[in-house]
Amino acid sequence: MKFFPAEPRYKVLAIVSGPEPQRTALELTLFKELERFDAPCLMVRGNPGGNATHKFGKLEVVDHLSSEEMNKAMLESEVIIARSGYSTIMDLAVVGKKAIFIPTPGQPEQEYLASELIRKKIAPAVEQDEFSLQYSLTQLDKFTGFRRSKENQKLAPAVTSILHEIN
Repeated sequence: MKFFPAEPRYKVLAIVSGPEPQRTALELTLFKELERFDAPCLMVRGNPGGNATHKFGKLEVVDHLSSEEMNKAMLESEVIIARSGYSTIMDLAVVGKKAIFIPTPGQPEQEYLASELIRKKIAPAVEQDEFSLQYSLTQLDKFTGFRRSKENQKLAPAVTSILHEIN
């Protein structure tokens, strides 16, 4: 990931990932919420074998984005909804965005990282089966989001330290 100035294009970027059947469950939950939302949104389905793009009102759904396209989509989005995995957290630290995390059920490392981000007032997290887009967006004002620094010298060691604590 790289930072570069970009004009906002999407209110929400939703990144779907995780092992099945949780990936599909998240996709269905996010689609239902985003389809009703009255602002431009992009959902990336996490299907690297596909290249389809669909439009549902203000919601654009794509199967997959290259690394460069994902970087651009993140920078063009106001809020990012994603799993609370280590690499996603690091990407968000680079682009300096507000995020809402949905840890993969049964993945204790994601649940732990999400709870630490809540505790540090960086980002909210919600369980997959309790997700509400409207409610989650109202919670963002209580969190700082990821503050972009030149190279995020402090965040990478902090996240690495957290990961070592749970191993």
